[in-house]
Amino acid sequence: MTITPAYLEGWLVERLADYLEIDAGEIDADEDVVRYGVDSLAKASLGAEVEETFGVQLEQDFFQVHLTVESIAAGLSEQIAAVPAGEQTMT
Repeated sequence: MTITPAYLEGWLVERLADYLEIDAGEIDADEDVVRYGVDSLAKASLGAEVEETFGVQLEQDFFQVHLTVESIAAGLSEQIAAVPAGEQTMT
């Protein structure tokens, strides 16, 4: 399965909506996630879920560099693409 930025955007929006207990339609992928109340604890939880689900190791400052769902998805897509195919996992 090819994991595209568009797939990741949808996945991230669903996770954020669940965490924030809001409708996914309320989340704009171009807005800073802090606007929705995403704090450092939420970013840490999301980061752990991303690492476990996609088998990547995020840099410590990943969510400081990538502020929007769109940017997070693009950065994550690049990291997933850099993992050799035989080592990719998706749980």
